[in-house]
Amino acid sequence: MIQRRTGEAKNAIENQLEEMISPGRPYQKQVGKHFSGAASQAGEACEEGYDLAVQKLADGYKLAARYAKENPGAAVAILFGSGLLAGLGVAMLMRRR
Repeated sequence: MIQRRTGEAKNAIENQLEEMISPGRPYQKQVGKHFSGAASQAGEACEEGYDLAVQKLADGYKLAARYAKENPGAAVAILFGSGLLAGLGVAMLMRRR
């Protein structure tokens, strides 16, 4: 396309493009290394966050199970109230539409 518009030879265009691109090659490698390192760190952070979330969820489940065993009446009341509130919330959303 460039050749058609400018009338230059293909080799001349390729040489000009290579001259324009070549000064940036060292920076390209540095940027690539930087982004590769950043992506690796982000992956590690996500993995650590996931592991922490799994651990917190497991701890919360254990606490809830222990509470339910120690206070079965209160646990049933809490679940009933939560279900009632969730049902009312869904009903209100459906009503608005």
